[in-house]
Amino acid sequence: MPRPPYHGSKRRLVLAFDLGTTYSGVSYALLDPGKPPVIHSVTRFPGQDKGDAMLPTIVHYDKRGRLVTVGAEEPLPEDDEFDEDIQFHKLQWFKLLLRSSETAMHDGIPTPQLPVSMTIVDVYADFYRYLFDCSKEYIKQTHAMLGDLVWSSIEHSIDFVLTHPNGWDGAQQGVMRRAMIKAGLVPDTRDDHDRVKFVTEGEASLLFCINGGLVAEEIKNGSNIMIIDAGGGTVDLSSYTFTKTSPMEVREIAIPGCIFEGSVIVRQRAENYLRAKLRNSRFGSDSYVAVMAGEFDKIAKKRFRGTGHSYIKFGQRSDRDATFGIRGGQIKLSKEELSCFFDPGIEAIFDAVDEQRSGASPNQILTYFLVGGFSANEYLFARIQAHLLGRGAKLYRPDGQNVKAVAVGAVSFFLDHYVSTRKAKFTYGTSCGIPYDACKHSHRERAAQRYRDLDDIECIPNAFGSILRKGCPFSLPLLRSVSLASSKQQVTFDILAHQGSGNPPEFLDEAEDSIFTLCKISAELSKIPMETRSGLDGPYYHRQVDVVISFGTTDRKVELAWTKNVSCHIFFRLHS
Repeated sequence: MPRPPYHGSKRRLVLAFDLGTTYSGVSYALLDPGKPPVIHSVTRFPGQDKGDAMLPTIVHYDKRGRLVTVGAEEPLPEDDEFDEDIQFHKLQWFKLLLRSSETAMHDGIPTPQLPVSMTIVDVYADFYRYLFDCSKEYIKQTHAMLGDLVWSSIEHSIDFVLTHPNGWDGAQQGVMRRAMIKAGLVPDTRDDHDRVKFVTEGEASLLFCINGGLVAEEIKNGSNIMIIDAGGGTVDLSSYTFTKTSPMEVREIAIPGCIFEGSVIVRQRAENYLRAKLRNSRFGSDSYVAVMAGEFDKIAKKRFRGTGHSYIKFGQRSDRDATFGIRGGQIKLSKEELSCFFDPGIEAIFDAVDEQRSGASPNQILTYFLVGGFSANEYLFARIQAHLLGRGAKLYRPDGQNVKAVAVGAVSFFLDHYVSTRKAKFTYGTSCGIPYDACKHSHRERAAQRYRDLDDIECIPNAFGSILRKGCPFSLPLLRSVSLASSKQQVTFDILAHQGSGNPPEFLDEAEDSIFTLCKISAELSKIPMETRSGLDGPYYHRQVDVVISFGTTDRKVELAWTKNVSCHIFFRLHS
């Protein structure tokens, strides 16, 4: 689909970082005035073949916590003579450490250990910095017009797009933004924060399919599709309908889904099974099991089609133990054993797909696209295909795994703005006081908490004031009027999210386990005019403002608005 020329007056650069559980990638677009932007991928990283856009998400640190290597590069001792005793801390799957608290107890999720005294922000910062440095060298070497002088003119105004699973929200976005700041890629100022955008992996996968012409047959008014993005750590599900074709407009028709059932979880199940199976064997030590799990990950996991057995090599030809099916340094696993590593996750995907279909009702979804690195597994594809065929639907698997698809889609997110409407994942609101109503049992239970506000109205504190209900579509900013009875020059309050099913609670103490703080908002009030009022305790200062929350993209912006002759706006500062 042709893209219109860039209408800006200065050259700009958009960089998209897709930090994945197992593999990462970078895509970008140079915005030249008068020219249509073109999306490219970085395909040169140290330690791997030219043309490979998939960088292993691995970092090595030395014993002092200093970064040694990233990606495919293997760490080497600093001394000329090789010393086998030198230990490096290999860190992989660290993306999973950023998951939300409700998934913390998932038994199958690996929990890699960070180097001593390091935080997840430190690791993300190191990885983002590496992606940036590799991108800089690649772009300068690939585009002749981007010499040192031109690069220096755009380097400090680059727009970044960061991807994350559908299930992540403000807290995870806050960590990622802090990592970008720590990496030195953006300064810690309000304007520079705006140069960091976020997009869900599900939406980025949709945009990749659109840009690659992979859903060309489905792009017609009223057609509905579901994207199943099966990656290393998560499987993200997103459902859309095409409401316009020229210009293209896409609307989200169900709350995005996210489950931790990616390919790494399959590997973890295999490792747990082997450790239990070989508990009484001399080959049951952690070192042997780790080698077996690694070999399973490289070969057996990728080749398994649901039939036949597999041999996993781990030792010498002399290694044997007939009791456990070990011969010639290999362990034999039956198809039933192999299936048990995949099946729990596949069943969870079935449930998530059916829930997504139900959430999209009355829109009927008959076309599905399985994308992501895990989609290459034939057993996964065949099981999901059979599940959907039984429901009268078709499953397609686009051919685009030679690039980091989500990174390409992330650049499209910045350029194209195809998705116009999204669904709220939670019910968003604030803590507030509400007028006391003696006719309500819930109010009478809290009668002891009654207080009179400055206007002499009897109120009850700690009520949940809804701003946006879960499952509701949103595309435009929402307003919430706030009365500020204070002469203070700054105000701070929390935006809350209710993640439970059903209606949100009337009071916060009714659902403490399902309500969390999405972000903290601080606003400067010095420019807002004050009005003097008479209250219960005498005169007081009053400001009437509107909190304007823009939910129109995958990250949120908040403004404070008031009117005096003309409309004025002042940005909140969001602290995740």
